[in-house]
Amino acid sequence: MVRSSPPGPPGYDYFRSLVAATGTAPDVRYRTRSYETVRSLVARGLGYSVLNQRPATSQTYGGGEIAELELRDGSPPLEVRIASVRGMRQTARAQAVMGLLREVAAGRRGSGP
Repeated sequence: MVRSSPPGPPGYDYFRSLVAATGTAPDVRYRTRSYETVRSLVARGLGYSVLNQRPATSQTYGGGEIAELELRDGSPPLEVRIASVRGMRQTARAQAVMGLLREVAAGRRGSGP
């Protein structure tokens, strides 16, 4: 298994629980903080990974191809939280992102591309 998040909540425990739900334990061989490095290692046949982003292309920066598979229904969702510093003025971009995230969370907007 290739892992892209450092140990600790929320990513590590969440992704480990997804693999554990299959009745297996991950055999972590490589660790990196780079999302694209994970994709490239998988494309070279050096492991598998569960990632929480969907890139626009299946081609990696290294020229390899990866396969995107959907998780089966019933998998718990990854919890996402937003926060801001009280009293600090937000940029227009930050306000727009937070507004969009609130719409997605409320189900008023689709979460896909």
